[in-house]
Amino acid sequence: MGFSGHLVFARSERPLLEAPLFGSTVPGLRDDVHEWQPRPGSWQTLQLEQGIWEDEYLSTLVE
Repeated sequence: MGFSGHLVFARSERPLLEAPLFGSTVPGLRDDVHEWQPRPGSWQTLQLEQGIWEDEYLSTLVE
């Protein structure tokens, strides 16, 4: 068993899945994201499946 994709670690008071990127017109973008249990201090982790997650989308997510 392995993992191929991206992990995004971020600190935010609001859920990362509420970021404007996920309301974009790119079909299926949010379907490829798994939200992990939030950690103390507002730390969050998103697991992004391999696919359309190019640098353009990743940089938009962390802005």
